[in-house]
Amino acid sequence: MSARVLAVEDTPALRALLQLCLTRAGYAVVLAEDGGAAVEMFLAGEFDAVVMDIQMPVLDGLAAVARMREWEKGQNRAPVPMLALTANTEPGDLRRCLEAGFTATVRKPFGLEDLLAAVARELGARPAPAGDDRILIAADPEFADLIPPFLDNCRREASAMRRALERGDYKEIAAASHKLTGAGASFGFQPLSDESRRIEAAAKSADPAGVKAHLEAIGLYLDKVKVIYP
Repeated sequence: MSARVLAVEDTPALRALLQLCLTRAGYAVVLAEDGGAAVEMFLAGEFDAVVMDIQMPVLDGLAAVARMREWEKGQNRAPVPMLALTANTEPGDLRRCLEAGFTATVRKPFGLEDLLAAVARELGARPAPAGDDRILIAADPEFADLIPPFLDNCRREASAMRRALERGDYKEIAAASHKLTGAGASFGFQPLSDESRRIEAAAKSADPAGVKAHLEAIGLYLDKVKVIYP
């Protein structure tokens, strides 16, 4: 019998992405669109795991998981594995997730392989084969004509920065990375912004190893990212 997973996410596109990933891996998925609905479903049903976003309306993920844990204790039930989906990766943020009652965290945006491995690990099972290690990003269909050329431009900019690094032109690298820092997050590709910000800092410090390492990270991300339009 398939493990039942309660997937909680307020953004429709990301909710569809969670359902797609988990269902393809063989899990029986029940969806909730806010923390309040998630608590009601959890109290009324039987679930083997919960995957829940942190920032949501009605009840945020921290408040929702706290209520679920309180109910489990009152019912003398064994704790169900609960994974927090969060873009906040500072140690203090992750600690608050664990203190609230989550058993693990998964960074957003998440890769298909990372998500399935985390769920399987919490269930004490072997990870279901993902088929590949793509990073799936759910995007608004209205941006379908804009995103492919944007990603192509990112690849060109990364190539240009690699050539500039060979010349030792840190000024050009800093300028190019600064443009990607602002654009990446605007299109929904936060890792592009994060790595570009690190490249810019390394370029301003004339740190070739730092520039190279973060350029490689951007290249790997661009190779793996796949955009879907739910």
